[in-house]
Amino acid sequence: MSYEDAQICCNGHVISSSKKNVEKFCSQCGSTTISECPNCNAPIRGSEYTPGIIAVFPYVAPDYCYNCGAPYPWTKSKIEAIQELLDFDGSLSLDEKDYINKNFNSLTTDTPKTKVVATKFKYYLSEVASSTGEAIKDILVDIISETAKKIIFG
Repeated sequence: MSYEDAQICCNGHVISSSKKNVEKFCSQCGSTTISECPNCNAPIRGSEYTPGIIAVFPYVAPDYCYNCGAPYPWTKSKIEAIQELLDFDGSLSLDEKDYINKNFNSLTTDTPKTKVVATKFKYYLSEVASSTGEAIKDILVDIISETAKKIIFG
């Protein structure tokens, strides 16, 4: 299995799933674009390439680097936005916020703790103001695993 190189802006807009260095800045938001992981410099995987096969599924920007496991800038900014919203709301205790911060990766990937963390996170979301909870859900839907989505969103 081989992959094309992708180019994605730091806000997560896909510039190209098969070429790099297409645009220096994103034409949708003006953010800089990258073709490599800022942490380890591995190329961002684009579309899967198989000679003679035409891809029918749309390309989706990856959340984490396949080489080092670091979140890409667009994933990192979504996680930071959720943390900022939780801090702003003030409904959760420091222990609850600390739990979310320490275990957030279990929401974004399926791990043995995903069901536990997602169940607790769903409970914590019921504690925050409805406007804060809706904003968090809007951000979460793009980065959490399918297992976590089923638990949190039903």
